[in-house]
Amino acid sequence: MDSKGQAFSTFQLLIAAIVAVTILVILLHILNMIPPIGPSGNPEEAIANVIKDAVNTPATMKGTGTTVTFKSDAPMVTNEAIAEIADVGLEPEQICISPGEFMEDTEILAPGEKGSDTSKNWEAFEDGSMVRYRGSTKNVSIVVVCHSTATKLLNLIEKYLEPDVKVGWMDGSQGEPASSFRCGCLEDELYKNQKCCLVALRFVK
Repeated sequence: MDSKGQAFSTFQLLIAAIVAVTILVILLHILNMIPPIGPSGNPEEAIANVIKDAVNTPATMKGTGTTVTFKSDAPMVTNEAIAEIADVGLEPEQICISPGEFMEDTEILAPGEKGSDTSKNWEAFEDGSMVRYRGSTKNVSIVVVCHSTATKLLNLIEKYLEPDVKVGWMDGSQGEPASSFRCGCLEDELYKNQKCCLVALRFVK
C-alpha cells in the first residue's frame, strides 16, 4: 500500500474513533438521565427528587411506583434533610413525613423522645418530622403530594386522596397510634397559607 493509501486508512480509523467516542459520551449522558432501576439506596435523596417534581405540579400525587430502601446504615428520613437536598425553597416544617400504611406498626414519639416499644418495627415523630425503620432492611413505596397552601392540601387529602395516601389519622379513623400523629404544616396556623407537602410511606405492591 502506498503512502496515500496508508494516510487514508489512518484518517478513516481516526474518524471512526471520534464517532465511537461521541456515541459513547451521548449514551453515558442518556444513562445518567434515566432513574436507576430498583430501590434507591438513599431514601432522603429519593424523596427529595420526588418533592422537586411535586412542588411544580401541585394537587397531584407524585412518586407512585418509586421504591426506597431503609437500611441499618440509613434507617431514618427527616424533613430537615429532605428540605436541604431538594433545595426548592421549602422549610423543613413545610414537609410532613407520614408512616402511611405502616402506621399500625409505628411507635409515635414526641420530637427528641426515645422509643421503647420493641413490638413496633417503625418509629416516627408526632409532628411528621422524622420516620425511622428499626429493622435491618426494608423496601417501601412512597407517594408525595404538595399544594400551594396547607389549607388547600388538607382539603384535597380529605376530599380525594384518602385512602390512597393513608391519612385516616386526620379524623381519628385509624385509631391508635395514628390518633397522636399530626403533620406540622397541616396543623400549625403559621403554615396554613404556605406551601405544604405530605410524604406517605406505602407497602411495595
